[in-house]
Amino acid sequence: MNSEDINEPSLGLEFEKLCAEILKFRGFEVRSEYRGKRGHIDILAKKGGEQVAVEVKLYRSKIILPNIIERAVDYICDKGPIGSIRLVIVSSVVTEPLKAQMLAKRDVHVWDIVDLFNVAFDHPDSYYKLARIFNRATTEKPDPLMIVVEGRSAKLIDELLFVDGHAPSPLTKFVSHGEKLCRELKAIAEGKGGDSDEDIVDKEERDAADKPKKKSPARLYEEKCKEILEYLFKDHLTLWDFQHSTDGGIHKFDLICRIASLHNFWIDLSKDFNTRYVLFEFKNYKNKITQGQIYTTEKYLFNRGLRTVAFIISRKGPDKNAQIAAKGALRENGKLIVNLTDDELCKMLHIADGKHEADRKEDPTEVLIEVIDSMLTSTIR
Repeated sequence: MNSEDINEPSLGLEFEKLCAEILKFRGFEVRSEYRGKRGHIDILAKKGGEQVAVEVKLYRSKIILPNIIERAVDYICDKGPIGSIRLVIVSSVVTEPLKAQMLAKRDVHVWDIVDLFNVAFDHPDSYYKLARIFNRATTEKPDPLMIVVEGRSAKLIDELLFVDGHAPSPLTKFVSHGEKLCRELKAIAEGKGGDSDEDIVDKEERDAADKPKKKSPARLYEEKCKEILEYLFKDHLTLWDFQHSTDGGIHKFDLICRIASLHNFWIDLSKDFNTRYVLFEFKNYKNKITQGQIYTTEKYLFNRGLRTVAFIISRKGPDKNAQIAAKGALRENGKLIVNLTDDELCKMLHIADGKHEADRKEDPTEVLIEVIDSMLTSTIR
């Protein structure tokens, strides 16, 4: 996978500072990292007696799907000072119909990377800084996006400050679905199981869950993990085949999905590991998973079936021997087995909801990138 700048946490902050710089150049009085009564916003800008609450988003992909833009819009509606004009600035391409929809339904303006190039054009230093940031974030050349239309910059600012004479509507309260999913996941009781009999217990719990009685914690955990993954990646993965049996019904793995995404992370994963499908296993064990679970999951992966990547999600993560086994599967057979914990799932949910302010990350896949990079860079040939 292309790891250039992936571990550079300052890139998002650099983009945010550049947006503030561009607004200053356009005559705005700018206050960065504003914390008001409603919460944190990236920029509070003032011009001509109007106050603009700005949320800045840096993404790793050139094209961003509508639901991600909607989350950013939800956030500024929730956190922006009441009565402020609201603006979301993103580093990717957003369609004009979606921009119009966000303005009509939510009274939120959206500037994408093309708009930003237009607004920055008369300030060469900012213009070329923007080109460099876009390239570092997406590894793509921004040339087609840098075309400037005469008068567009002034029109964007005029529309922002004078929204047809209409005052912004009352802000809509944002309910964090990701936080709800995280709490539900952690509320599930940890299943039985130990280091020696985890596979036997797993089968017993599944058999019990197939009966019309109360679902076992193991089944509840599996279903909640699937729900979380669908919330995070429904626009990037398809199929969602749950509790899939292999030929003959001897083995059963929890979830298999097909990659169908324009996002750089999933495209790179597919190319780098020659895979079309990704496997997910969910382990509700009290203890860390062992190397035995790694070996079992490895059996489900094979190159000719274009299925070489698996994610194992567990309460406590892998023990030392399981980590060694996962690296061995990668080194010897080219099979990528990634271990994730509940905490990492919740971190992705908070990022998806725009509420993970500590790292200032903007895309849930950043968590996957960090885990995979750590694994790849520590694997000895």
